[in-house]
Order: sequence, then C-alpha cells, then structure tokens
Amino acid sequence: MKIKGTVLDIGGTKTRLAVVINDQVVNRWIYSTNPIDPIATLKPVVEHLQQLDTTALGVCMPGPSDFEKGIVLNTPNLTGGWNNFNVKAYLTNHSHVKKIAFENDANVMALGNHYSYGFNHKDITQFFTVSTGLGAGLIINNQIFTGFNHFAQEVARAPLAFFADKTPLGIGSLEYYASGSWMEKQALKKEMKYSTKTLFENYQTNQVAQEIINNGISTLANAFATAMAFLNPNHFVVGGSVAFHHWWYVQKAFELARTRTVKEQYDVAKLLPDKFGDDSALIGLSYFIKNTVSD
Repeated sequence: MKIKGTVLDIGGTKTRLAVVINDQVVNRWIYSTNPIDPIATLKPVVEHLQQLDTTALGVCMPGPSDFEKGIVLNTPNLTGGWNNFNVKAYLTNHSHVKKIAFENDANVMALGNHYSYGFNHKDITQFFTVSTGLGAGLIINNQIFTGFNHFAQEVARAPLAFFADKTPLGIGSLEYYASGSWMEKQALKKEMKYSTKTLFENYQTNQVAQEIINNGISTLANAFATAMAFLNPNHFVVGGSVAFHHWWYVQKAFELARTRTVKEQYDVAKLLPDKFGDDSALIGLSYFIKNTVSD
C-alpha cells in the first residue's frame, strides 16, 4: 500500500520530511538546512525517500520561488547554490518520487486549518503566521488564492503601519512592526539587546518594550482591518511562535481592528488559533497534495 501524505518542508534553518495521516505526523526526519548548499541539504532527504513506499510528494519552501517548476529563486535565507536551484529536478532524478507539488508554507498552513476546522466553499479563511517574520495565506472556495503570478498574500512589505519611518522592509512594513525578529532589531536600535521573549516578559514594566509591542499590536490591527475591508473573511486563523506564546497580543490587535472597520465586516469575522503549531506546514501539505498529486 502506498503511503499517503508524504511531505517535505524546506526551511531556512531546518528541513523536515514527514508522513502525515489524518492530521497526525506519524513519522518525521529532521535535517539541518545548509543555507548555501542545496545538495548537502537534500541528499539525506533522498536517502530517506528511497526507504518510503511513495511516488508523490508535497513540498513547501521559502519564496520567492517558482512554485510551478519547483525552482528556488532569490530567497533571503537560502543563498549560494540555492539561487535558481531546481529542487523538483533534483528530487525526481535522485529518488523514485515522480509527482511533486510545491507551495509556500503560509498557503498550506491556511489550507490545512481551513479544512481541519470544517470550513466549506462558502467560508473565506484569512491566515496569518506571526513568528520571526510575518506570512499570510488566503482560502477562497476551498482553494489557495495565489493571485496572478503566485505572489498574493506576500504581505511582509505591506505599508500598514501608521508610522512613516523607512524600514529595511520599506515604509510602514507590516512585518517590521508586527513580527518577532524585527521587534528585536527595533529594540537594538534603542540600545536594548532583548529577545522577543524578553520584550514580552517586560511589557508591563519597560517603556521601550511596551512601545515596540504596542506598535506591533496597532500594525497587526491594521492588517486585520484591511483584510476585512478588501476580502470580508468570516474566519481569521493565526499561527506562528509569537502568536502561540503570546495569544493576547493577537487578541488585542483583533479587538483594536473593531475600531478601524465597519460593524458588518467585523461582526462576521471569528478569530481562531492555528490548530497544529509547529507541524502546521507539514499537515497543511498533506491537505494540499490531496488535490494536486497522489500516489
């Protein structure tokens, strides 16, 4: 019998191969990602793939990438030999896997939660992952909305902050103000070497920590309100390490969004946590390949 739900998540620091059955990761292998050498990263993956009775695979990898062809383009966390590296060709040439579908992590996280929560074609699910960075995915009519050239929901540089300061991600960047690693960089600019965890621990007592986090809440609130205005979703699902450890941060932003939209948009929207935590991309991929590739 062929294994269903064989998935691969290529991340900036670690790469994970897994077998997923009914929303459960039943087997997993974790490897270090070599940030400049794709072959060193993928060679042990291929060795394990050869031991699995599967000919189909779902893969998520960082963008920007050509997800149709399975080629990494110019992604910030993977450089050197990764630039324009054809992951699909390498995997098909070095294993018995012949059918591979690619997508980015936030999109498959959105899809997995949409189906696992029992939503249907009438539901619109807007997903955010708030972690070291900030990603998004949108499900309409039970499908990932990718836009004209697969860049829909690439929200990191969206100018949603009320502040006109120029950041490394552009003026008013959503990711700069609302995500964990960029909060740490903001603290460094104020001569505070605080981790994201320390910033949140000192929220009540430290003025700088409070200012940085409040700016994040305000900017994330704008993301919620803007999505309501353009898309009118009835579900927001939020994941990522910052959201998981500090759910109150997400809740405050969602509550603040009430003052920045209209009642008819806000009252139909429900806020929910990502059901799968660190396994969200893996489980999301298992839903993704049901509609794209199968053994």
